Amino acid sequence: MATSMTIRRRSGFTLVEVALAVAVGLIILGGAITGYNAVKDNASSSMARRKVNIGTSAVVEYGAANFGRYPTSVAGAAGGEFSAMWVRKNPEEYNVSPWGGQTSDTTDGVLEIAPITTGTDAASAPDETTLLATDGTQAANMIYANLTNTGYVRLKQLSNPDAYLVKGFVLSIHDRHGQPWFHLTTNK
Repeated sequence: MATSMTIRRRSGFTLVEVALAVAVGLIILGGAITGYNAVKDNASSSMARRKVNIGTSAVVEYGAANFGRYPTSVAGAAGGEFSAMWVRKNPEEYNVSPWGGQTSDTTDGVLEIAPITTGTDAASAPDETTLLATDGTQAANMIYANLTNTGYVRLKQLSNPDAYLVKGFVLSIHDRHGQPWFHLTTNK
């Protein structure tokens, strides 16, 4: 009599198959997180540019109302005319960082620089190293300085390192790491 041989089949996945599925899932998840962070950074950078543009409009409006005189800037923690105007014009977001949380200056979100004496031509213009030291504690603060005369100031913004900006005032924002001149504007 013949014995019947039963072939037993296993159901389920092997350890190698499970490990491969987990590895593929982690790769897809990593790509999604990277993409999300890039979109989030781009949106935050756009918000930073918007804040600078709002500040620029406020300064130009102030100048028009005051016979061409822009708000003064005061070095140090004690705010000047721009700081007071910034808080008044942006009550919901004056010290809010575009990258999340608050700016490093929770009082008004502004770092004012002493008025800048400009150069008479591009060669004699002061550059950013004479104006402001890089300070990682200044993340997301607005930077404001008025110019004492019409002339040249050599400032390089991070997004356009060849820019020469002149006339009236300089308004910028520190990036989320505290690097100055992330986005820079002036009255051209």
